[in-house]
Parts: sequence; structure tokens; C-alpha cells
Amino acid sequence: MAGGASTRMGRDKAWMPCGGIPLWRLQLEKLESLADEVFLSACPGRFDAACVGHPVVGDEEPGLGPLGGLVSVLPRVSFDRVVVLAVDMPGMTREYLAALARLATPECGVVPVSGEGYEGLAAVYPKKILALAREVLSGGDLSLQTLNRRAVARGWMRGRNVDAHEGAYFRNWNHPADILAA
Repeated sequence: MAGGASTRMGRDKAWMPCGGIPLWRLQLEKLESLADEVFLSACPGRFDAACVGHPVVGDEEPGLGPLGGLVSVLPRVSFDRVVVLAVDMPGMTREYLAALARLATPECGVVPVSGEGYEGLAAVYPKKILALAREVLSGGDLSLQTLNRRAVARGWMRGRNVDAHEGAYFRNWNHPADILAA
């Protein structure tokens, strides 16, 4: 997920270096090691699929945040689940994502739960959640929190508590000071 406008950062986060590698490439490398099919969800024109090496999926309807990105990607997925990873969470590990993927089934995804709520930008969603995601959007709600809350209630997602030592995985880069703190 690399579709945000990066307004709080002041420049495009996806292209910011982490260990000399742009964030988008760092995150794609984690996903490439887990999946046969990888998509980059981003605003049209920000990435060239030939450069990325994977399909770049623009939002069906711009301005709907990560939930809009999820709704745009899910119809293109040929598998029964999708691992979602935000571009601005460089601390997320491949091992953690792999553990989430092992816990998920075709009928029930897995979303980490921290003191902040559902961590829906590093989760495994079943493809069948598409209808519910569209329903949430049609009500004017752009929140992954709402989607996950409703999906958990239906048994389509289950929470996995984030352990204290895993909290750093979910720190995202929203402001320049976040990079210095990392």
C-alpha cells in the first residue's frame, strides 16, 4: 500500500530511503519472499510497473485511503487471501508477516491488535472480505478499523495480539521526526 499523499511528511514517503533502499522496494522485497503474486497499490503515475516488476494498481476511486486501495486490489488477486503491508512501516519483518499468513485461512484472515486498535495495514485479508469492504465504503466510512471490527464480528477476521516486543514493527513514518526516531 503506497497510495497516500504523504502530506504530513512533506514529500513522497514511498521513495524515502531506509538503509539505502526506497521504502517501496524494501516492503516489496518482504512480500516477494512470501507470495507468488505481488501488487503495488498506488496513485496512478507514481510508479512504473516495469520499474517495480509487479502490477501497479491505482484506486478505482481516488481519495478513499487504504480501504479504497484494498477494494481496488482484491478483485485482481487470484489467491484466496492477500497480505497487506503499508509502505511506511519499515520495521515490519518478513517473519512476522509469514507468521500471520500461517494463521490465516481462506475463510478467516488475521489482523494484529495493539493498544491503538486493529493494525490493518499489516494484515492478511481473505478475498471474500471485498463485499464487506465495499459496504463499509458505501456508507462513507474510510476506516480499516470499521472494516476489521465488522469482519471480526462475522468471523471473517480474527485478531492477534501484538506482543510488547513487536510494537516497533508497526511504527510508521508519517513525519520527518519519525525517521530520526527510527
